[in-house]
Amino acid sequence: MIFALFDPNTSSVSPLKLLDPQLAQNKNYKRFWYSQVLSFMANQIVMMALGWHLYTLTHSPLSLGYLGLVLFLPQVILVLIVGQIADRYNRRKIILTTQCLEAIISLTLCASVLFNIESPHWIFIAAFCIGSVRAFQGPALQALLLFIIAFTQIFFIHITEQTRQNAPVSWEVLTAGVRFIWQRKVVLGAISLDLFSVLLGGATALLPIYAEKILHVGALGLGFLRAGPAIGALFLAVYLTRYPLQKNAGRTMFICVAVFGITTLIFGLSEWFLISLIALIVMGAADMVSVVIRSTLVQLQTPNEMRGRVGAVNSIFIGASNQLGEFESGVTAEWFGVVPAVVVGGIGTLLVVAIWLRLFPELYNWGKEEKTTT
Repeated sequence: MIFALFDPNTSSVSPLKLLDPQLAQNKNYKRFWYSQVLSFMANQIVMMALGWHLYTLTHSPLSLGYLGLVLFLPQVILVLIVGQIADRYNRRKIILTTQCLEAIISLTLCASVLFNIESPHWIFIAAFCIGSVRAFQGPALQALLLFIIAFTQIFFIHITEQTRQNAPVSWEVLTAGVRFIWQRKVVLGAISLDLFSVLLGGATALLPIYAEKILHVGALGLGFLRAGPAIGALFLAVYLTRYPLQKNAGRTMFICVAVFGITTLIFGLSEWFLISLIALIVMGAADMVSVVIRSTLVQLQTPNEMRGRVGAVNSIFIGASNQLGEFESGVTAEWFGVVPAVVVGGIGTLLVVAIWLRLFPELYNWGKEEKTTT
């Protein structure tokens, strides 16, 4: 999420005090934050439009699942390459390039609508291109004018590049990020908990079906539903900037993932728009807390020279949880029906929480002391 941004030089600070109000005085931080806010808004616009347009063309839950799969596949294919690029080259230039490409993709999507190119195949091609850009930038942030604004904000960020000792490319170097995460069980537990909970509990891919078939609110209602998780995340992020978490981060993460599963159940069973919207807002707020804790943990456990490779693997986990979660939702909705698919996903999320409590007790205990060593 866009608010889980951290200064790599704060590794000696308590990991749960990184969202400090003093960051507001940092010009680079503010410019990056503005860019990411605009890009996040753009991403919501484009993904909502893609899903709604595809569903109006196909009326198939499975097609919505395939959309998530197509978004995810390029990240798997490019995972080892993008980690090396992030560690070896100027990261600011990478962001500039990827945001420029996202603007171009958004322009082509706009042109396809203007020229009445109403083909599911074109939507899947555009989605594959978006997924490819995501592999290099992380969470993709695409739209037309909003992307261009975000693109210009990046130009004003001034970064002092550190001298990097680049080792020759080898299989050991390429797979270092995977080995690092596997050896740090607390990191593996945090990332995999997010992976499987969102993989099973994510219902956003099916929002077009809920808007049209179950809640009967059309495209306008879909906009509100799609914004629901972001609204919850925004309010929680603002709250955390004023009242940061101090202790018991691991336990809080487990609680929030459980809340995510419960609200998924409520949304799946609800036939009232207001209840569904509230459930999505709470779901987004719970996910926000989980993301902040996970992102802080990964940042503090990872040395700077490894962050590109570890970040690439982390992006795969995030992409798997989101895009593969959409694929899973589409497939199960096609097999069992829309409502059972969401309900089963919510139950599955709660089961994951119970299992991970036994598999990763160190994650549950992480952050019990205010001063956490890394």
